[in-house]
Amino acid sequence: MEIKCFIYLSKKLTVPFTRELRCVSWNQNRGFVCAGGVDGSVRLFKLHPDSDKNMNNPFYMNSALEGHGPNSNVEIAQWNEYYQKLTTSDDSGMIIVWSPNQHDNSWYEEMVNNRNKSTIMDMKWSPDGQKVSIVYEDGQVIVGSVEGNRIWAKDVSTGLAACAFNVDSSLLLVGLMDGEFKVPMICIESMELETALATKDAKKDTIISMEYFVPPMFSKDPEPRGAGEGLSFGAEGFLPSVLKLDTFEKNHIARSPISPSRPRLAIAFQNGVIQLMRNEMDSQPIIIRERNTVIRKCHWSPDGSVLAVGAKVNALNVLLLFSPTGEKYQALPMPDKNFNCFTWKGDGLAIGCGVDNSFFLATVRPRYKWAYCNHTVVYAYAPLDISENIVTFFETKMNEKHEKILPDVINIESHGEYCIIANLTAEISGPVIPRATGFDAYKQPTKQEMNGEEGAPLPVHHIDQTRENGRPSTSAARHNFGGGAKQSDNIKSIALGNNFLLISREQGTLYRYNLPTVTLQYRTPLGYTAEKMSLNCSSTRLAVISTNNIFKLFDIRDNGTQVVPSFEKKDIWDMKWDNDKEDTIAIMEKSRLLVVQGTTAADPVPNHGYICSFRDLTVRTIQMQYVMQNPKDFDRGLIADIEVKTLRKAKELLDAGKISEANVFIEQNSHPMLWKLLAKMAMAKLDFRMAEHAFVKLRDYLGICFLKRLESIQVSLLSKKLC
Repeated sequence: MEIKCFIYLSKKLTVPFTRELRCVSWNQNRGFVCAGGVDGSVRLFKLHPDSDKNMNNPFYMNSALEGHGPNSNVEIAQWNEYYQKLTTSDDSGMIIVWSPNQHDNSWYEEMVNNRNKSTIMDMKWSPDGQKVSIVYEDGQVIVGSVEGNRIWAKDVSTGLAACAFNVDSSLLLVGLMDGEFKVPMICIESMELETALATKDAKKDTIISMEYFVPPMFSKDPEPRGAGEGLSFGAEGFLPSVLKLDTFEKNHIARSPISPSRPRLAIAFQNGVIQLMRNEMDSQPIIIRERNTVIRKCHWSPDGSVLAVGAKVNALNVLLLFSPTGEKYQALPMPDKNFNCFTWKGDGLAIGCGVDNSFFLATVRPRYKWAYCNHTVVYAYAPLDISENIVTFFETKMNEKHEKILPDVINIESHGEYCIIANLTAEISGPVIPRATGFDAYKQPTKQEMNGEEGAPLPVHHIDQTRENGRPSTSAARHNFGGGAKQSDNIKSIALGNNFLLISREQGTLYRYNLPTVTLQYRTPLGYTAEKMSLNCSSTRLAVISTNNIFKLFDIRDNGTQVVPSFEKKDIWDMKWDNDKEDTIAIMEKSRLLVVQGTTAADPVPNHGYICSFRDLTVRTIQMQYVMQNPKDFDRGLIADIEVKTLRKAKELLDAGKISEANVFIEQNSHPMLWKLLAKMAMAKLDFRMAEHAFVKLRDYLGICFLKRLESIQVSLLSKKLC
């Protein structure tokens, strides 16, 4: 199961001295961003590590690379991650290789080449950084070395569109304008792949982009000029020494194990078709077909878990996110201007998009496999050195950590003091949790048993096969389990209430089933696909986040579901209901935390974390994106507790000794936590009448009894003093 993610536009930066961006490329190791545009402009800049605090000057460095002609457009920018070289090319055919200067963050021209015969359609460095491939529109393919020497050249005698190296840099894949792609190899003729999508479709279309995912290499450490060992760096000798250490400051690069069955080669066609292949010889590719779509570019995330596609859908600019298996995660609308290019940040948490002369930052929020239960953070990650997952339990009060190794963790969910971990295992009767407890036994049937003719009823239900009594049919499900026809309207999300189950499907329909009889009570259209659903503490109100990050509330009744009118929030990616108050929920809007009571939202609080819990008017968040960057060493500082505005106001009144004013305020904003604070302060002030009032509001009988006992003791002591 791939990690799903949400994405939203978070920042707009204007690239100076550039009329229109034509290409952008983010250095995965060092964080440099190259932006090429019209009029031969090339800008190289770095963003502040925390650019939110530097809005007046968001660029840590910003310099111009001068070398392309003023009448040319810079169309391609590619980084050599290992040698830290930058290669740019324009529409006139000029190619420039840039290298860092010796004493500062400036860059200089190391090599310049201009064939002066045709336009460059694509240019890629090999994964090991040793070779660069250049394909021209007239059919010429050139492979050169990192030192600038020509290794191999071939004329394909047809229009070329794109190229890509395979994993070990031994093969070069070339896409043609007529929709075919070939594998040119040294010493033999070109081999045409029969698995190409264009050979299966009646109508061929132009290949726009070819991306073969290979994890980025770590950059080569800088060596001083004139060193006796090391790799050559062109005519200038060895990589020059750099006095400013931040020039070679390494950034985190997202990495994860790659299964052999996961597609790595993406071939995008102009007409909205994307072909995903496990390798260049895959005979059963995955085909994605997007209607009314014109594709411009596609790029894998740094860990290969997400494929981003820039396109125009129905004349609107859109950034699409897909899983390696072709599942569509989200479509992010872009400004209605010249959306020409985009690039991934090295940590996989941001995408930089070039729109006109602006550099838009789109923040990516992956849905990690994690949960929070009883002050314990539970999360799973896949280390690179073993084939199984490590599940970490970090207790935040005692700062204790425990780890378990489980294969193929699918998901982690929690409720109260318990969490459940779903995983796949090939073991027979393999123990998962060594704890004995009493429960009704359930035998998971095999595919053969489900397709057999046994008459024994099994508790397996199919949502589309409902009997007259409203219960899903189990007999039909037996024949469809593991081998039946695939449903186009799949289950998207579920939510469990006190005595019912809600199921949302891809086409936007909500089903309610009664429990434990599993009887269908009703189905109702939501109007959009619910990516995530959550019920409040009384199971009377449903919060829904759609695939487009739209947040809505629905009132749940026994006879139907009704949307809460005049309430909608956009760019929402996380939510958590209050444990005690049925009308209060905390939501994450981009990088801001909002608390909604009824339909009124409080002032937002800047926050970049995921919501752990919402209890006692305190929202606990954790920055899981940074936990996952170093999962072995849990940083307690990534957890933040944010008090709701009403709690802060009540504390201010009580600390100032204004108990009567605090009582009025709490009456207007009733919550168990506020009454507890009032009772505690009133008892400290020996205001037994106010304390009793608070205990009554809390329905705390033991508290009232304790108060009466304390009051009698006070009267007895006072009588003794008077005597």
